[in-house]
Amino acid sequence: TDWSGKTGASGVVYAGNSAGNYSSVQLRSDKSTAGIITTANASEYVARKVTVDWNTNTASGRTINIYGKDSAYSSPAELYDTGNCGTLIGSIANGSSTELSITSDYNFIGIRSNNGALYANSIKIDWEPAAEVALESIQITTSPTSLQYSGKALDKTGMVVTATYDD
Repeated sequence: TDWSGKTGASGVVYAGNSAGNYSSVQLRSDKSTAGIITTANASEYVARKVTVDWNTNTASGRTINIYGKDSAYSSPAELYDTGNCGTLIGSIANGSSTELSITSDYNFIGIRSNNGALYANSIKIDWEPAAEVALESIQITTSPTSLQYSGKALDKTGMVVTATYDD
């Protein structure tokens, strides 16, 4: 089933292609459109953790791959395209893990099955506001070509202004 426009508490918007079986979310790796993606992030949040509550009908070892990008996903099919899937942040395997901590700053997340059908009672993504970037200094690093002005407007030709931010 295709679905879209689901907004979480953080304001991040999700879309995806999934099935429902065993009162759970079902993802399959053999269907090149199955997955969960973030399509909008107006508040500039970054993902910090993904937690899976595995359904008991999921075979041990079945794995969810989590990808991150700095631009929005447009379709779950991107998760199967090595040029568009984003960076593989990590995986969560049934029987050995339930969560993945994210240390890099990704504004957009994609989730898909790595191997076969799997069932999750829930998949939770924790978001936090992205750090604000602050201006530390601004300076003229190259003077303008003309430095003498008598009754003329400032000619900025050749001038280079450099701003330094705290990031």
